Amino acid sequence: LPAIGNLMGISLSKKDFSIAGFGIDDVKKALRQVRRRGWSCVAFFSCADHLDGDRSTAILLQELLDRDFVEMQEVDNRPPRLSLTDHGKSLLAAKGTPRAPVARAESVLEGLLERMAAYNADPENVYFIDEAWLFGSTMRREASVGDIDLCYTYSRRPRFDTDFKAFLAQVQKQLEARDDLPQKAFDQHFWGEYWLLDRALFGSRRHPLLSGVKRGTDDIEELGVPCRRVFDRQRGGRVHDEAIPKHPLSAGRAD
Repeated sequence: LPAIGNLMGISLSKKDFSIAGFGIDDVKKALRQVRRRGWSCVAFFSCADHLDGDRSTAILLQELLDRDFVEMQEVDNRPPRLSLTDHGKSLLAAKGTPRAPVARAESVLEGLLERMAAYNADPENVYFIDEAWLFGSTMRREASVGDIDLCYTYSRRPRFDTDFKAFLAQVQKQLEARDDLPQKAFDQHFWGEYWLLDRALFGSRRHPLLSGVKRGTDDIEELGVPCRRVFDRQRGGRVHDEAIPKHPLSAGRAD
């Protein structure tokens, strides 16, 4: 894996990182999307809800293609799909944030779990957060950590589970009550429900230690690493389960 330094002429340091003005969090989120799904360009646009509108998404995608971090591949005569290059995989694996004492990380984690419980307690929200699984250096309680590796699952609340119109209406109601909507809220690909969920959990600016928090369990299933459940809605929220060798849905390491 690359050390902190310059990678293909791009500043990659503990203090700052940018590709055409995009920070490390935005770039890595885009690369993770490509790694997980192998999306077409159109699908990439529809799921890049962390970027500020279609124009920003187009700029970042073009930069990733031009700098050989992603490429278009054709498989079995199907339409071309986005794929990570070796440079893209290395950039995704590179660590670019300062490490923090594990006690600090655990404090930040507890704040996040409290916000998950508060989100579930608010009947106006359209989702429930069901479970959260911790893994990586914070779970192992190493002396210092780069970020908190955590995956969480969520589901629609029963009253919205089969009534999509009611679901959309409630999301729209919540969005209209906000005075901090981003410019991308007026783009056709804006996923308002996820923006609201992220705002509830991370606020207007995600803490750097929470850059490893992900919706869904794809990462932890693919990695097949030890983990432990730290949040379970069915048991009231915060839990202190013992670590297990791998996530219950994991078939083990993909490699």
